[in-house]
Order: sequence, then C-alpha cells, then structure tokens
Amino acid sequence: MSYGDDSRARRLYSDFTTTEVSATVFSDSRLKSDTIIDGYMKKIYPGSFPYTGSAPALINSISDDLTVYFCLRSKKKGLPGAVSGDIKETYYDPSIKMLEDIQAGKIRIPEIAKKSVIESNTRQQTPVAGLEAEESWEVSPNRLDEESNKE
Repeated sequence: MSYGDDSRARRLYSDFTTTEVSATVFSDSRLKSDTIIDGYMKKIYPGSFPYTGSAPALINSISDDLTVYFCLRSKKKGLPGAVSGDIKETYYDPSIKMLEDIQAGKIRIPEIAKKSVIESNTRQQTPVAGLEAEESWEVSPNRLDEESNKE
C-alpha cells in the first residue's frame, strides 16, 4: 500500500525540472517516503500503520512532498544528492516537521483517531465485579475480597 497521488507528485516534480523521472526512481522515492511516514506514525498510532484503505489527505500530501524531494535529490550527483535549499525547505523540512508534530501529539489526524477509538470500543469487554445480575449492583465493603477469593 502506498500513500499519495502519483499524478500530483509528478506534477509537483515537473514544476522544478523538465527532465522526466523514471518509473524506478519514482517508485523508490515513494517507497522511501512511505517508509519514513510509517516509522513516525507507528509510534503515535500503533496498529494503524502501515495504513490500509484510503489514507488520510494529510498523509497523502506528506507522501507526495517527500516523494518529490527524493526524486529531485536523485537527479543530483553524489550520495545523497545535494538539492537547493528552497527545494529542501519546500518539500522535505515541512513534511518532517509535520510528522514530528503528529508524533508529539501536537497534530491529530481525525480519520486515524476515530478508527483507533472504534477499534478499542469494539473489543470484547468482560465485567470484573460480577455485574451480570442486578442484585450485584450494590457493592459491599467486602466485595473485592469475595471476588478475589473466587479464583
């Protein structure tokens, strides 16, 4: 599963160069971008990344920007290829900053937060204090000891 919109990323790429990007370079750049995203997101949204289904718009946008950055960087000589400061400042730095802010909890992604809450609320819950019968609703001071002695 990859994030982003390939046509959007290619359009952004073409704003900086008339040189066509190869399919291999593009897919390698997309993979690198999505791997970075997954690494940041797994810490704040464990179990949700890699994301399945239609990824949230913010994740797609970050993936596109990082993909463009890595495509442009691949065109430069040297490893890693040097790019101009404004390309890095436009595509890489804000994306990484946003991922750091998401990881720090400063930015929440509603689509993922809702999914996590729904998943946690659908897990089978078992009452722990014998609440299955109405007469059990009143708790005596010795109730905890009685319940622990049943085991």
